[in-house]
Amino acid sequence: MTQRSNKSVQKLALTAIFIAIVVLVQLFLGGITVSGVSFSLVLVPIVIGGALIGPLGGTILGFSFGLVTFINGLTGADPFTSFLLHNTGTKGAVLTAIVCFLKATLAGLIPALIYKGLKNKNQYLAVILAALAAPVINTGVFVLAMIFVLSDELTLTMQSLAGVDVSGNIISFVILTLSGINFVVEFLVNAVLTPAIYSFIKSVGKGKI
Repeated sequence: MTQRSNKSVQKLALTAIFIAIVVLVQLFLGGITVSGVSFSLVLVPIVIGGALIGPLGGTILGFSFGLVTFINGLTGADPFTSFLLHNTGTKGAVLTAIVCFLKATLAGLIPALIYKGLKNKNQYLAVILAALAAPVINTGVFVLAMIFVLSDELTLTMQSLAGVDVSGNIISFVILTLSGINFVVEFLVNAVLTPAIYSFIKSVGKGKI
């Protein structure tokens, strides 16, 4: 095998490994709750995988995250997404599916591009910035979609699931209640865990990864 072939095989193997990690983390650690605050660890392997494999790998991992989120919505494992998919009509279901895949895929692609663009200057700074970008993109797309695209569907969902009328304050509800604390926690978790795990992998790999 040529060196190029070896690298291709290594990338395929890493992609398969990280897809499995992303799926498992999202299935079993996708809704960790501490003191009433729910957050996910799934962006950590997505960013690390995108850094090690490249933008295409990051895109695939992000898409895998979106696919699991979508399936959880279809099966009812995620009640919020499930209601949006099953009870808001065809328009609501289609838009919800698009948001599921779009926010997750971009959260894999853009951090990988950030890492790729900065790694030759400082790979550790590159992975830190990529780690910080992922939750901003993931939550940012979600917030914008809930406010500007799915506001009517969100209002119906909250009335049905929680008996709360958010029609008059949907912007503050989405930013402060639906996303606020969760975003801060995920931001801090990614800022700490992603660079630490990346550094460990690079140290163990000793240039092979």
